[in-house]
Amino acid sequence: MSRLNRDTLVSTVILLVMAFFYAATFTIPETTYNSMKPAVWPQVAIGFTAFWTVVYLAQSLGSADSPRLGSSGGVRAFFSKYRNALICFFLFGAFVAVLPYLGILIAGVLFVFAVLAFIGGKQPKMIALYAGISITTVVGFWAIFTFLLGVMLPEGEVLKLY
Repeated sequence: MSRLNRDTLVSTVILLVMAFFYAATFTIPETTYNSMKPAVWPQVAIGFTAFWTVVYLAQSLGSADSPRLGSSGGVRAFFSKYRNALICFFLFGAFVAVLPYLGILIAGVLFVFAVLAFIGGKQPKMIALYAGISITTVVGFWAIFTFLLGVMLPEGEVLKLY
């Protein structure tokens, strides 16, 4: 087994968080209006994430090239290196914060558009493409989940559809 490295530490922390989340799914209250328990899909998503985290852990344990703990530059280097990912996490946090007010359709379109505009180019042609992709994908997934799967998604205060 190789030395302790950042990838091993990160994968271990993720597995611990997934275990906590999985245990929390057993506290989801039962509903009477559906045929499947409300905890099923969260447990599937957590299981999928945990599986790939175990793969990540196995790779980190077998790799001699993984960076050691405490190497490469401190907090400023961390923020510099992971700036884009941190901004995307911030955008996701904003999406979650406005979700009860705007609903999944409006908040989802704004979130996807914001991430695409941040990561991609800022040319007017690209902005129009991002708008089209945002609207098409979010409305498409909303329709699939609402009409085919019968999932009640947050509608928000702005746009009442139900």
